[in-house]
Amino acid sequence: MSGTIIKEIKYGLRNHIFLLLLAGFFFFALMAPIMAKLLPQIVQSQFPHLPQEQINAMLNFSQAEIIRSFLGDVLEIVVIIVAFTLCGLLAQEIKEQTLVLPLCSGKSFAEIIGAKIIVFGVALYLISLLAVLINYLYAGMLFSFETGIGAVIRAGLLLGLFLNFVLVCLLMWGSMTQTPITAGIFSLITVYGQYGIAALFDLHAYFPSGLLVAANELTTDISVSLLLTIIITVVLCAVFCYITILRLKTREWNERI
Repeated sequence: MSGTIIKEIKYGLRNHIFLLLLAGFFFFALMAPIMAKLLPQIVQSQFPHLPQEQINAMLNFSQAEIIRSFLGDVLEIVVIIVAFTLCGLLAQEIKEQTLVLPLCSGKSFAEIIGAKIIVFGVALYLISLLAVLINYLYAGMLFSFETGIGAVIRAGLLLGLFLNFVLVCLLMWGSMTQTPITAGIFSLITVYGQYGIAALFDLHAYFPSGLLVAANELTTDISVSLLLTIIITVVLCAVFCYITILRLKTREWNERI
């Protein structure tokens, strides 16, 4: 397993995947506080007749609101960046037939998929947590520190788990479509589809989308509802991994070796 993990780390470094993920997350983590700070000045320049007091009342941002704004950017934009950055993680290997090489060396499909989840799943966890902390610190510097660090860490960890769900979706669809862009599109349909259904019927507790809802609360509470959401997400990830491995096993690999 260690050799397969090292291979995935080298793949991520060689293709600048970790750098792209860092850039995408950190850009929005830094831009949210900056835009909140500059927005009153922009509004003042566009509507000079408005009193400054009225503008300040309309645009009275807090640290918590800025963090929630960043978490909203993650769902609306950063998930798309993650999807198209990692869409070739499995699909590209199948398309180029390079997945045959580790099979010839005795690696199992479970080991191959497990290594990808360990490397890029941990990366998504760490980057998510760092991005939320950077957003928290910069928003606090520009405005004031009013949110506890525990709530921010909780939000970062929940965000990381949600993005691991996105990662598993990419692997599952990659094993089925064998085309990176198609895998990315179908994964986004899955992610946004479950969020839309959960929002429409108020079922966030039973979908991975509940992780983002809980992250937006910015508290340290671990409710029964949140535990249920975490369990369901983990089970879904396990099921998707099983489907991925099963799909790989049903392919005619031996004919290509």
